Amino acid sequence: MRRTVLPAAAVVFALAGCSKSTPSVNTTPMANAPTTNTAAAGSTAAAPAKASATSATSAAPKQAKVGDTIDLASNDEHIQITLVKVVDPAKSTDEFRTPAEGKRFVAVQVRILNVDSKAYTADPMARTVAKDADGEVFDADFSPAETAVGHPMNSGLTLAPGEKGLGVMTFEVSSSVKLTSMQYSTHGFGGGNVAQWTLS
Repeated sequence: MRRTVLPAAAVVFALAGCSKSTPSVNTTPMANAPTTNTAAAGSTAAAPAKASATSATSAAPKQAKVGDTIDLASNDEHIQITLVKVVDPAKSTDEFRTPAEGKRFVAVQVRILNVDSKAYTADPMARTVAKDADGEVFDADFSPAETAVGHPMNSGLTLAPGEKGLGVMTFEVSSSVKLTSMQYSTHGFGGGNVAQWTLS
């Protein structure tokens, strides 16, 4: 059997082409980011164990929930996104758009702040999913119904540096489904990073 020996440079190139950056899931709210525990500086030597336990507790990351902002970045975009509110069920204000029988609308309002030095362009509906306790994934509606929660998010959202975008995304789910988390992801080169909020 004849063996083909590749040049070392070709091997390195092939391996580099196969490698991908590992996506990350950020569940830590910005306002509750761990801070340095300064209480230990004034404590006595008789209570080092207590100080250590306090430090460990303060360093434990908290799970982002409704109202929290998460910092989300990839190689070519950087935003800070806030899950402003969740309305479940959400009432449609369009008489021609109502949930199918046995289903309901769940509306989520998000605010996106572009903290990058260049414009941010995205279709937020394509980047947003919700999950239930069993891990089933639900996509946001691409033609969302108008609800009393607010105006639907622009599907062709473009934000200049420092600009904010506010809008609502809607999910149509079975009446028996309980949504437990929501995710918003990046799709840039080397991206795939995710912001995640707990809904329950």
